[in-house]
Formats: sequence, structure tokens, C-alpha cells
Amino acid sequence: MGAGVASAAWLVVAAWPPPASARPAPQVTPAQPGAPGVTPRDLAEIIAEAQKVQKEDVSAWRRYRFRRQSLREWFDEDGAQVEKEDLLFVVTPTTNGFDEELIRMNGATPSPDDVEHHRREAKFTRLYNEMMQSESGDVGESGYTLATLLKMSAYDYAGMEVVSGVLCHRLDFRPDDSLSWGGIAGKIAKAMSGSLWITADGHHMAAARTRTVRPVTLFLSLSKVKDLEITMESRPAPEGVWLPHRIEVVSTARVLFNVLRKRNTVNYSEFEPAPAVEPGATDR
Repeated sequence: MGAGVASAAWLVVAAWPPPASARPAPQVTPAQPGAPGVTPRDLAEIIAEAQKVQKEDVSAWRRYRFRRQSLREWFDEDGAQVEKEDLLFVVTPTTNGFDEELIRMNGATPSPDDVEHHRREAKFTRLYNEMMQSESGDVGESGYTLATLLKMSAYDYAGMEVVSGVLCHRLDFRPDDSLSWGGIAGKIAKAMSGSLWITADGHHMAAARTRTVRPVTLFLSLSKVKDLEITMESRPAPEGVWLPHRIEVVSTARVLFNVLRKRNTVNYSEFEPAPAVEPGATDR
């Protein structure tokens, strides 16, 4: 069955690369027969409720201060690490976006220039804006979110499973060849399959796992993503919303005659209600 689920809209994948051996998926166990809530439900009903809840959860980012750790690793063709970047930010909502203060860089205190450079880059602010565009139905050309991916996919109800101790509905998705989408997002969606888990209580996104089933050619055939795998885990935050805890993107891509392997891991932690922004306040 095909339809659009506004699911893990935070899973923005810059249209390509990312790497080598993925982290194990979230702990998943089948629900026991007779457990509360295991009776299969109508898929359209689950999707409709998940769409509504996901929009609320995505919007909730604006209410929290949190830590964001971005770990990027590059590998050679033999799997040996050749480069690593480890950044830790404190992210705080502002009137126009988020203040992204770099507090650690590769295990050391960053220089003032590095702090200002990464603040100006505003990567999370741009990510959040892409999330909101995806939730409003806008399909971007430079990348995609899992919400966008599911708008382009066929999926089926696969029953109930327990994810990290939480009872969830499982949806399996795959490329839908009956749909026609252009751009990079469409190319990637036509090559991705996987599963996502929606909590039985509240219909929040608990986890997602997706990977390519065939190579994806990009950029006038100059680049080909040979393998792409995405794993996401979320957890409850204050006030009853669910937000990401860990996202990992692993990819292998060929650009011209070079093979690029990359792993991006983002960890979110220490969510707390953000101070109210004073009227007239501006971003730093």
C-alpha cells in the first residue's frame, strides 16, 4: 500500500555520501501473543495519526535547549580511518532559528574563530528548516528526509514489535515504481527500502532503518552511491514529545575513479525546556 507518512523528518541526508560498517539497529523483539495493543489496525489510520503527531514533535525542537554531537569519519577502500571530525554543540532556540555554540572540537576547547565559523554555518538551523519544509509537503532537490522518502514509497503493515522496551507498530517500505518523482530525492527514494517503528501509545517515531537496494547515479553520472544505510533511534523528551537520540548514516560512493566511504553519527542529549526568547531579541 502506498501513502505518505510524515515520519522521521529530522533524517535529512545531504544528497550523498556517507560510509563503512553501520552500528547495530535498535533492539527489536516481537510482541508476545495476547499483549495489549497487538491487534493489527488499519494502516491508513496509523499513518494519519503518525502524521499529526510527527508534525507536533518536529515543531517541538523550538522549545528545547540540547546538546548535539556530530561525528564524521572518512575511510579508505580497505576500511582504515583516514580522517575524523568530532564536534559538540549546545543548541538554543532564538527568534530566527537556533544559536549553535561549539563547545568542544576534536576533544579540545575550540578557538573563538572556530566557534564563530560554526555558528555562522548554522547547520542545525538549516536542517530544521528542511524538516519543516518536508512536513509542509515541499520536496527539496538537494537532499531528502525520511518523510519525503515515504511519500515516494510503497509500504505495508508488518505487525507489532517491541523496540527498546516500547510496543510499536512496524511499517516496512520499498520503492514504488508506480510513482514518478524527479530530482536527487526521487532517485534515492527509488533505491531505498527499510522499516520504521511507530509507538502504539502516542504514535511517535521510535526508530527507523533504511538502506539502498540498488546503486544510485547522481550528478550527470559522475557520482554513484553504491551503498547507503540510515539508522535512527528516538526517545521521549520533556512534555511528552519524542525527539532523536541517535542518527547514523553510513555510505559508500564512487566519484569519478575514487571510492569514498563515510560515516556520519549525530547524538542528541540533555533536552531541557529553553528559556523564553525576549520580544525583540535577535540571533547572535
